[in-house]
Amino acid sequence: MRLIIFVLIIIMACGQSPKKQSEDFGVESTVYSIKKIEEKNKYYILHLKKGDYFYKVLSEKKSKNDCKQIILNGSYNLKLKSIWYNEIKLEDGRTFNSPLNVDCKFFKDNTEICLEKNPSYIKNIFMAENLIGLCIKD
Repeated sequence: MRLIIFVLIIIMACGQSPKKQSEDFGVESTVYSIKKIEEKNKYYILHLKKGDYFYKVLSEKKSKNDCKQIILNGSYNLKLKSIWYNEIKLEDGRTFNSPLNVDCKFFKDNTEICLEKNPSYIKNIFMAENLIGLCIKD
């Protein structure tokens, strides 16, 4: 058991600065600026900025009537949740998140979404819990 915990700690420590690690998972509600919007198959890929870092956010294309639609360069309070990290539950009931060691993930219709190679990006891909397509849920 100690070996497993040690290996998980090493995996979590590799490849990222401490600041980036603390922002990589969980649900965080904060204001982000929309810097780029791309489309790939049935998804929108949003590139957000907060402070010095960029975030890649995936949103499934869905239409919604009477919504507050996001716009390029607009700032919005979004609740991001990582798609890359798994919650691990220890025997004593404590939980922590562990990174998966992959660069790309396949979604519906065999759509492949990959991490950004740019070091300004948080090494993660997120979904926004309060976003439907390009509309913010109230």
